[in-house]
Amino acid sequence: MPVEIKNLNGEVIYVFPGDTLVGANLSGKNLTRADLRDRDLTQIDLENAHCRGADFSRSVMKNAWMVYIRATSATFRETDLEGANIERGNLEEADLLEAKNWNKLKNDFQLKLAGARLPDGQIVPKGS
Repeated sequence: MPVEIKNLNGEVIYVFPGDTLVGANLSGKNLTRADLRDRDLTQIDLENAHCRGADFSRSVMKNAWMVYIRATSATFRETDLEGANIERGNLEEADLLEAKNWNKLKNDFQLKLAGARLPDGQIVPKGS
């Protein structure tokens, strides 16, 4: 049974043909303002995905592949990011408050975080 992904207004923006988003390949997809709260997104592929303003709160994103993700102003509150690869991603202005396992990312090389709220509540200065 396909998985519908809705935006924060409840409108369907993408239909994934599989029956789960675990290990789903959503690379390059436009998931702007997607509502992905409380989902198991283990090993999801979001390379080059457009996730501006998306909400991933309380989701499990263990070993997610998010290289070059564009997730400005996205929300990752209480999201489990253990082993995630966010190399060269853009999380500027993102909300990562209380994100779990932030210290266990696989790779965050050249990750852009200006204006983002980190798991401990600190805000990364703009221009950083």
